[in-house]
Amino acid sequence: MKKSTLLNLSSNRDYVLIRKENGFKMDFSGERYFSTLSDSEKIGQTKKKGMLNILLLLFVFLFTNFLFAQAPACNLSGPLKAKPHLGKVLKNPLKFSAEVINDKPNTIYNWSFKTNNTEAKLVSRNGVKTISVDPGENVGSFTIQLTVTNVNANGRNESCTCTQSVSVYKG
Repeated sequence: MKKSTLLNLSSNRDYVLIRKENGFKMDFSGERYFSTLSDSEKIGQTKKKGMLNILLLLFVFLFTNFLFAQAPACNLSGPLKAKPHLGKVLKNPLKFSAEVINDKPNTIYNWSFKTNNTEAKLVSRNGVKTISVDPGENVGSFTIQLTVTNVNANGRNESCTCTQSVSVYKG
Protein backbone atom coordinates (compact mmCIF):
# COMPACT_ATOMS: atom_id res chain seq x y z
CA MET A 1 0.00 0.00 0.00
CA LYS A 2 1.40 3.43 -0.97
CA LYS A 3 0.95 6.68 0.94
CA SER A 4 1.28 9.98 -0.96
CA THR A 5 1.61 13.35 0.72
CA LEU A 6 1.65 16.85 -0.74
CA LEU A 7 4.38 18.70 1.14
CA ASN A 8 4.30 22.25 -0.20
CA LEU A 9 1.02 23.56 -1.59
CA SER A 10 2.12 27.21 -1.97
CA SER A 11 4.61 26.51 -4.77
CA ASN A 12 3.88 26.28 -8.46
CA ARG A 13 5.64 22.88 -8.48
CA ASP A 14 4.17 19.63 -7.15
CA TYR A 15 6.20 18.11 -4.36
CA VAL A 16 5.18 14.49 -4.03
CA LEU A 17 6.68 12.18 -1.45
CA ILE A 18 5.88 8.50 -1.82
CA ARG A 19 6.42 6.38 1.26
CA LYS A 20 6.21 2.61 0.98
CA GLU A 21 5.26 0.30 3.82
CA ASN A 22 8.93 -0.60 4.52
CA GLY A 23 9.77 3.11 5.15
CA PHE A 24 11.54 3.73 1.80
CA LYS A 25 10.93 7.31 0.62
CA MET A 26 10.98 8.58 -2.96
CA ASP A 27 10.91 12.28 -3.81
CA PHE A 28 10.12 13.19 -7.41
CA SER A 29 9.75 16.96 -6.94
CA GLY A 30 12.82 18.02 -8.94
CA GLU A 31 12.44 15.31 -11.55
CA ARG A 32 8.84 16.21 -12.39
CA TYR A 33 9.66 19.90 -12.83
CA PHE A 34 12.79 19.48 -14.94
CA SER A 35 11.48 16.63 -17.04
CA THR A 36 8.98 18.97 -18.71
CA LEU A 37 11.71 21.43 -19.82
CA SER A 38 13.88 21.11 -22.91
CA ASP A 39 17.68 21.02 -22.57
CA SER A 40 18.08 24.65 -23.74
CA GLU A 41 15.47 25.83 -21.21
CA LYS A 42 17.30 23.97 -18.41
CA ILE A 43 20.62 25.59 -19.36
CA GLY A 44 19.00 29.03 -19.60
CA GLN A 45 17.43 28.69 -16.17
CA THR A 46 20.72 27.46 -14.68
CA LYS A 47 22.57 30.46 -16.13
CA LYS A 48 19.90 32.85 -14.83
CA LYS A 49 20.15 31.36 -11.35
CA GLY A 50 23.95 31.57 -11.46
CA MET A 51 23.92 35.22 -12.54
CA LEU A 52 21.29 36.05 -9.95
CA ASN A 53 23.40 34.43 -7.22
CA ILE A 54 26.51 36.36 -8.32
CA LEU A 55 24.61 39.67 -8.40
CA LEU A 56 23.08 38.97 -5.00
CA LEU A 57 26.50 38.15 -3.54
CA LEU A 58 27.99 41.34 -5.03
CA PHE A 59 25.13 43.45 -3.67
CA VAL A 60 25.48 41.93 -0.19
CA PHE A 61 29.25 42.51 -0.24
CA LEU A 62 28.91 46.15 -1.30
CA PHE A 63 26.07 46.86 1.10
CA THR A 64 27.81 45.34 4.13
CA ASN A 65 31.03 47.13 3.23
CA PHE A 66 29.23 50.46 3.66
CA LEU A 67 27.60 49.40 6.91
CA PHE A 68 30.59 47.67 8.45
CA ALA A 69 33.59 49.56 7.12
CA GLN A 70 36.82 48.25 8.54
CA ALA A 71 38.92 50.37 10.83
CA PRO A 72 42.27 51.52 9.48
CA ALA A 73 45.52 49.88 10.55
CA CYS A 74 48.92 51.57 10.49
CA ASN A 75 52.62 50.91 10.83
CA LEU A 76 55.40 53.51 11.07
CA SER A 77 58.82 53.39 9.49
CA GLY A 78 61.69 55.72 10.25
CA PRO A 79 64.93 55.93 12.23
CA LEU A 80 65.25 54.41 15.70
CA LYS A 81 68.34 56.47 16.62
CA ALA A 82 69.30 60.09 16.01
CA LYS A 83 71.87 62.67 17.10
CA PRO A 84 70.86 66.04 18.55
CA HIS A 85 71.71 69.04 16.39
CA LEU A 86 73.21 70.95 19.39
CA GLY A 87 72.52 74.54 18.36
CA LYS A 88 73.45 73.97 14.73
CA VAL A 89 71.05 74.51 11.88
CA LEU A 90 69.16 71.31 11.23
CA LYS A 91 70.26 70.00 7.83
CA ASN A 92 68.66 66.56 7.71
CA PRO A 93 65.41 66.17 9.64
CA LEU A 94 64.24 62.68 10.55
CA LYS A 95 61.61 61.33 8.15
CA PHE A 96 58.78 59.09 9.31
CA SER A 97 56.25 57.52 6.99
CA ALA A 98 53.12 55.52 7.62
CA GLU A 99 51.87 52.42 5.90
CA VAL A 100 48.09 52.53 6.29
CA ILE A 101 45.64 49.77 5.43
CA ASN A 102 41.91 50.49 4.92
CA ASP A 103 42.38 54.23 4.50
CA LYS A 104 39.69 56.17 2.66
CA PRO A 105 39.83 59.37 0.58
CA ASN A 106 38.74 61.43 3.62
CA THR A 107 41.16 59.81 6.11
CA ILE A 108 42.70 62.15 8.70
CA TYR A 109 46.38 61.75 9.70
CA ASN A 110 47.30 63.39 13.02
CA TRP A 111 50.96 63.30 14.09
CA SER A 112 51.97 64.14 17.66
CA PHE A 113 54.48 63.22 20.36
CA LYS A 114 53.44 60.69 22.97
CA THR A 115 56.62 61.36 24.97
CA ASN A 116 59.26 63.98 24.27
CA ASN A 117 62.21 64.84 26.52
CA THR A 118 64.53 65.99 23.71
CA GLU A 119 62.41 68.98 22.65
CA ALA A 120 61.75 67.34 19.29
CA LYS A 121 59.49 69.26 16.90
CA LEU A 122 57.40 68.48 13.84
CA VAL A 123 59.10 70.24 10.90
CA SER A 124 56.70 69.52 8.02
CA ARG A 125 52.98 70.08 7.92
CA ASN A 126 50.68 67.69 9.78
CA GLY A 127 47.88 65.70 8.12
CA VAL A 128 49.88 63.65 5.61
CA LYS A 129 51.33 60.12 5.55
CA THR A 130 54.97 61.29 5.73
CA ILE A 131 56.38 63.80 8.21
CA SER A 132 59.74 65.35 9.07
CA VAL A 133 60.91 65.73 12.67
CA ASP A 134 63.64 67.82 14.30
CA PRO A 135 65.13 65.52 16.98
CA GLY A 136 65.85 68.47 19.27
CA GLU A 137 68.99 69.59 21.07
CA ASN A 138 68.80 67.33 24.15
CA VAL A 139 69.90 63.75 24.66
CA GLY A 140 67.08 61.35 25.59
CA SER A 141 64.19 59.90 23.65
CA PHE A 142 60.88 60.77 22.10
CA THR A 143 57.96 58.73 20.81
CA ILE A 144 56.26 59.88 17.65
CA GLN A 145 52.57 58.95 17.41
CA LEU A 146 50.21 58.82 14.46
CA THR A 147 46.43 58.61 14.82
CA VAL A 148 44.65 57.60 11.61
CA THR A 149 40.90 58.28 11.50
CA ASN A 150 38.42 57.22 8.83
CA VAL A 151 35.44 59.57 8.77
CA ASN A 152 32.31 57.61 7.84
CA ALA A 153 29.11 59.05 6.44
CA ASN A 154 27.06 57.45 9.24
CA GLY A 155 28.91 59.50 11.88
CA ARG A 156 30.89 56.58 13.33
CA ASN A 157 34.57 57.42 13.01
CA GLU A 158 37.04 54.54 13.18
CA SER A 159 40.66 55.09 14.10
CA CYS A 160 43.94 53.44 14.99
CA THR A 161 47.12 54.70 16.62
CA CYS A 162 50.70 53.64 15.97
CA THR A 163 53.90 54.82 17.64
CA GLN A 164 57.66 54.63 17.21
CA SER A 165 60.30 55.46 19.80
CA VAL A 166 63.55 57.20 18.87
CA SER A 167 66.70 57.43 21.03
CA VAL A 168 68.65 60.68 20.74
CA TYR A 169 72.29 60.29 21.80
CA LYS A 170 75.64 62.04 21.48
CA GLY A 171 77.88 60.04 19.31
